[in-house]
Amino acid sequence: MRNDRVVAVDIDGGDLSDRHGRRSRLNMVDLLMDDSVTRYPDVRAHTYMNSCGLEVLGLPEYAKSNWRVERSDVVKVFSILRKHYSVVLVDCVKALESSAMEAVLPESRALVVVTSTSIDAIRKTRITLEWLRNNGYHKLLATAVLALNHTEPGRPSILAGKELEPLSAGVAATVVLPFDRHIHAGKEIGLDRLGKESRRAYLELAATLADMFPKRV
Repeated sequence: MRNDRVVAVDIDGGDLSDRHGRRSRLNMVDLLMDDSVTRYPDVRAHTYMNSCGLEVLGLPEYAKSNWRVERSDVVKVFSILRKHYSVVLVDCVKALESSAMEAVLPESRALVVVTSTSIDAIRKTRITLEWLRNNGYHKLLATAVLALNHTEPGRPSILAGKELEPLSAGVAATVVLPFDRHIHAGKEIGLDRLGKESRRAYLELAATLADMFPKRV
């Protein structure tokens, strides 16, 4: 069992902290404002670790702050985190052309592109992949994983399947995430409460990404 430190950074201000467990009293803004942070315990004071050992560095609650993450914020956060963590995961904003993503994409070693099985979502995902290909990030597609997330029971339509085929061909791997009632409930996610198929699928996704890590000599 490896004890590498792993942190997930929420730059979208979504529900990552809520699905992870609970919010830390301190957050990314506090970390950016504190120039005295040098050691891991200093950083750790700004994150919350769940029972699986995953830390989350979140943003202030949306209703209580007007903070907008800029490129310089992401650059500074990365410069701090890379000194203390083996893996940094980023929950990205939806707008690829945002200032924050200008800092995230050049630093990325792998991408997880999530789509549901609806025709509309699949077509938006195609636009996302085309944007990456046409805006200087085509090499990232070689380490991109398409996560097909079933948000409701049942199989995708035949038309959806046809729309997905060219997308799967343009990325490194495709992982199917089955519908799971525990995830669908929208509450804190517990790995022990996932169905067997879901656990297997998420392990497959994690293993696929791990295979893309630089090899240690």
